Amino acid sequence: MTIEEKVAYVNRVYGLACAKGLCNTRTEFAKILDINPTTLSGAMRSRTEYLTDRMIGRIKLFASANGLDVENLRIPSPEPEQTPDADGFYIPKETARMYTNMSESIRLLSETIAKMQGITLAHPDIVRTDEKKG
Repeated sequence: MTIEEKVAYVNRVYGLACAKGLCNTRTEFAKILDINPTTLSGAMRSRTEYLTDRMIGRIKLFASANGLDVENLRIPSPEPEQTPDADGFYIPKETARMYTNMSESIRLLSETIAKMQGITLAHPDIVRTDEKKG
């Protein structure tokens, strides 16, 4: 196996593992393989000192144990095709989760700013200042 083939193989297995939901990041992939994340990153960037036969062996073992069809370059879709809701559109779970997290972050930031300005959001009609407590 040439260096280019090894790099392509590592990246292909990583892509398939992500598509199958086994990992989301290179760091998670490295932890699953019990490889240092820096070593994996170097291997994925064609650094020959990291592309050892031992690493390729671990990745091959992982791929076969998890049923990853590395020879077939088509990456399977992580979820089946979704149909639109009654109102005519579909939001993937990941996007809905992202919007929920953003909404919560905005709420917390707004609350923090309000506290810094002396306003309590629980009772927006009551303005608290240092001079007037209650």
